[in-house]
Amino acid sequence: MEAERDANTGRITEYRTRVKVSAPGKKDVEQVVEVNGPLHYGHLAFFQVEMNDEGEAALAFTGVKLRENETADDLLTVEVEWRVAGVKGTATVVAGSVVELGGTGYTLHLLDYFANFYVTEEGVTDTNPERNPTVVWILVKGEEPAARGFSFYDDSDMDIFQRIDPALAGEDFRVKLVGVPEPLYRESYLAASGSYVPLGDNRIYIYLQPDPTDNPDLRVRRLALEDTATGRSIDVGFGERVTWELPDGTYVVEFLGKNVAPYSGLTVSRDPGLGVFYAGAILFSLGVMMALYLRHERIYVIGDAGRTIIAGQSNKGNDMFAEKFERVTIDMSKKLGLKLKE
Repeated sequence: MEAERDANTGRITEYRTRVKVSAPGKKDVEQVVEVNGPLHYGHLAFFQVEMNDEGEAALAFTGVKLRENETADDLLTVEVEWRVAGVKGTATVVAGSVVELGGTGYTLHLLDYFANFYVTEEGVTDTNPERNPTVVWILVKGEEPAARGFSFYDDSDMDIFQRIDPALAGEDFRVKLVGVPEPLYRESYLAASGSYVPLGDNRIYIYLQPDPTDNPDLRVRRLALEDTATGRSIDVGFGERVTWELPDGTYVVEFLGKNVAPYSGLTVSRDPGLGVFYAGAILFSLGVMMALYLRHERIYVIGDAGRTIIAGQSNKGNDMFAEKFERVTIDMSKKLGLKLKE
């Protein structure tokens, strides 16, 4: 999508959105839709109505369809390499688990895994438009935190961590993310509360549940999702992952909070009787033209007892018809040898 702005005021003067429409058994149609240039597809018409290319806050969530024999834990299973107190090792665990680090007295708590790690005003989320697999961890000794940080799969040199335990101050300490689950990229959905989004082959209605305390913090709110075909619904808290059975499979849904994204507003109208309307409009126009420009004219000739009477009638334009009637009667009287009498 793109928007043209006035050079002086910055006001948007023209909206354009490239739209692609697909339907089973039909040819895909792709077209740029403008304010006065809709896309027509069968009985459907797509109209451009608004746009915000600077972005607006929208609710964000991910929905991953599980493959055959796959579980929700498989989406969170990662492999890490660690090195602490002169000991090193590897561990393959589910995010949220605790790993004993080989008799060092330390335990590694893998707090969470993000396939598309991103930082927003709500905190860390899974809303990055680019792939960015990341684990959030904390190292604990006894019951006290010893270190904490973020480990990135694509670029370990960018890992961020903080040493808390003085014993780690001069040590070559490291937690490295070396293995991540598939799919590496999880599609994020951004939509306003009270809107519909496609999730696989399903049409989902989403809305933010009201909070009786009017707390503006999304972290205390819950996102509700309802499948329009079956009526099945779930609600997901901020940062939660919920398994959801839908007609085309099992999904793992996570509520990410909100993210700012540009959007284009389209309306879709369906009018299967549009052809009948156009046909009726054409017939009506033809009828009006016939009524305005066509005249119904009659000329009567009656002969009786040596006398012939010629008369005429018109539904409009009497002056023009009178001239025509006079020419016709003169011509007829000449051909029939009649003598005209007013």
